[in-house]
Amino acid sequence: MQERSYKKATGGFNMLLWVASVASLVGYIMEKQEYGEETKADNLYLAITLATVVTITGLFSFYQEAKSGNIMSSFANMIPSMAHVIRDGRLIDVKVEDVVLGDIVEISGGDKVPADIRIFQARGLKVDNSSLTGESEPQTRSPEFTHNNPLESKNVAMFSTNVLEGTGRGIVILTADHTVVGRIAALTAQVSSGPSPIAKEIYHFIHIITFVALGVGVTFFVLSIIYGYTMIQALIFFMGIVVANVPEGIVATVTNEDFSVPLPRREVSGDASETAIMKYCELILGNGGTQKMRDKKPKVAEIPFNSTNKYQAYETLGGFGERVLGFCDLEMDPEKFPQNYVFDTENPNFPLTNLRFLGLMSMIDPPRPGVPQAVQLCQSAGIKVTELIEDDEEAPENETFGKGRLQATKAIIIHGEQLKQISGSTLKEIVSHYQQVVFARTSPAQKLQIVEAYQLTNNVVGVTGDGVNDAPALRKADIGIAMGIAGTDVSKQAADMILLNDNFASIVTGVEEGRLIFDNLKKSIAYTLTSNIPEIAPFMCYVLLGIPLPLSLVAILMIDLGTDLWPAISLAYEVPETDIMQRPPRNPEYDRLVNTRLVLFSYLQVGVFQMYAGFVTYFGKILAQISLDK
Repeated sequence: MQERSYKKATGGFNMLLWVASVASLVGYIMEKQEYGEETKADNLYLAITLATVVTITGLFSFYQEAKSGNIMSSFANMIPSMAHVIRDGRLIDVKVEDVVLGDIVEISGGDKVPADIRIFQARGLKVDNSSLTGESEPQTRSPEFTHNNPLESKNVAMFSTNVLEGTGRGIVILTADHTVVGRIAALTAQVSSGPSPIAKEIYHFIHIITFVALGVGVTFFVLSIIYGYTMIQALIFFMGIVVANVPEGIVATVTNEDFSVPLPRREVSGDASETAIMKYCELILGNGGTQKMRDKKPKVAEIPFNSTNKYQAYETLGGFGERVLGFCDLEMDPEKFPQNYVFDTENPNFPLTNLRFLGLMSMIDPPRPGVPQAVQLCQSAGIKVTELIEDDEEAPENETFGKGRLQATKAIIIHGEQLKQISGSTLKEIVSHYQQVVFARTSPAQKLQIVEAYQLTNNVVGVTGDGVNDAPALRKADIGIAMGIAGTDVSKQAADMILLNDNFASIVTGVEEGRLIFDNLKKSIAYTLTSNIPEIAPFMCYVLLGIPLPLSLVAILMIDLGTDLWPAISLAYEVPETDIMQRPPRNPEYDRLVNTRLVLFSYLQVGVFQMYAGFVTYFGKILAQISLDK
């Protein structure tokens, strides 16, 4: 904390201002010793003002950074406090940190899994793996070994996942940092996020101004000594050059941006398939017809859909059409199943085969409204959209192509198992060659590998995610974007930005806003730099030509903070150009926030005009005063 506070107080332009503040204080002390009580307090006021500006700027920056918490604390919040362990034939509660390899653990609905365990006994056991694998459906756990990947095998329950229902027992196979979540936490901690693209541009700008300010300041300090000025006067010239070059109000210009995205209209919540059926019933039966049908034919039992059965049974049956047809042709005998018959869904006491086919309803699962248009807008703006999904390799090919988001000739689908066999150089060629890439069933380490491959091909990478398994990729990306609604605390802490409405279309709006911010910040900086030449020129003329000094240091500071600041901030609210999303992404190596062209325009074109106007006004006033005196 102390180190971070020190960096905020001395980073960026603050170090230059501290130097100028100390120099002003030294100058005041030297003048005080030489002139005594007749010494003017201008340098003292300047030192206090500069120190105040630096302190406020540092506190503001520190506050912004302190709002984001520690990522590792979010992982710590996932750890359950107690575990139910069988030792010496007795079920006891122990602290999670005391659980060891080989312990027999008992879990039930509402518990958090205290370690990675292999299930050997289960009764209706289901866990929530969404934070680890992205699968939103509850995952059944049983003693059956189904896959070599422990994340996908039914007989393994992962540390920190929630038990939704049922009971089970298992043997501890991994604990603490060796668990899957522990390894993800270690991987996230090892990843260096680095500064954001706009932060890199600001640092580049700071380096340029620092070099100019110190270079010119030291040069004129030496020239002042050579021309016979006193040490105090030379020090004042040095401070004047530094203060004139540093844009003291630039922090307010950079941070004064307001960006909000309206939430889309929401009408329904819950299971999407059930919602679609309800909408269809309302259209067919009319207003109130659905409730009448419910009253007439009440639901007496339900078997939820799962990936094993691939059907969902109510009093009517719903699920995969071709699967359902295989059950058909049964009329339930009212004598065997009277009006008050109790249906048991755990141990079915009713037929599940030879049911009667009454009808078929088909549904499509389109993307969210605005998403296809948002993807097209990304492509027109030169942005590649890569999908990392949790389905098997067949699913994205059937669904994504059907939704029109991928073009078969320019797209490729890679499964996580295939990615294991691909070298880093081959992966770089793939992400460079194909315009659209879909990765299915990838691990956290593979997601990190994909992000690094794009970055190695000179791309600025943005990553969206909501789970613990996304944290390493979110942290590594140039811009990590976490989901505000569905996102875990870990993903939010690892990200640079939180999407409040979980809508991809809002990201495109954010890209447009980011381009607008970059353009407007460039305008603000150009405007701010134009005043440097007319502020430096009086000191140059005073040193080299002996012309009376038109501007004091305090006057320069008041110009920077009083008059330059507000127009610079107003430029941050400029509306975007009409073609802002038709432009290709800028090249970060050449199209910088502050480049040679902008510096020459600000200093040698607009700055020279302002200097000329200032000197004309200054000398005009002097000549007019001389005329009046005569």
